[in-house]
Amino acid sequence: MSHDKKVEISISADKPADIYAGLLILTAMENRFTFATLAATFILGFLVFISAPKLSNVAQMTYDTADSGIIFRWRVEGAEHANELDTFNESFVKDMVNEAPVWTNMELSSEELDVILKKMADIDFISYPRVFTPKRVTIGGEQTPFSHYYLEYRDETVTKIVQWNDRYYAPGNVRYNNLKELSRLIIKIVEAQPEYQELPEPTAFYV
Repeated sequence: MSHDKKVEISISADKPADIYAGLLILTAMENRFTFATLAATFILGFLVFISAPKLSNVAQMTYDTADSGIIFRWRVEGAEHANELDTFNESFVKDMVNEAPVWTNMELSSEELDVILKKMADIDFISYPRVFTPKRVTIGGEQTPFSHYYLEYRDETVTKIVQWNDRYYAPGNVRYNNLKELSRLIIKIVEAQPEYQELPEPTAFYV
């Protein structure tokens, strides 16, 4: 004479992990490894995996103006010197082409830095490799002269550096064009600063 076993288990319906654990317990106790049970186990296991807390790329960087800053450099291909914005030292260095670079104090407002950091968060800056180059199949042409860019982000726990150039036309490459937009944004903010506008203009230019 067989006796059915009665099992009571408390499971939270809104927690996939509880459902998954409960199913495994029931399966073990009843010893009914049917195809349907195995399939359900696999599906719920997958749900547990995708619902588990994950630290996103963006979350690894605070993007908080109170705790973070940037060093941004750009220079024309072949140039000896680079322009450099350093928000940690509140300084800017300007390339004078055929003369020695000039230096000035430059402090971005918290609102200006926030605009830059928000753009970095929007494009998932931390997910980029150290050196980013668009894939050849996305390139539609080249331009000269072109510039090289270096952007370093730092906060209390993270340092992230990405380097790229604007040599290529790649209209279909979103990540490449996001970097171009970011560089244009930072340069626009720099060139709008009174300290920048008071600096002398170079007597030569790059071709």
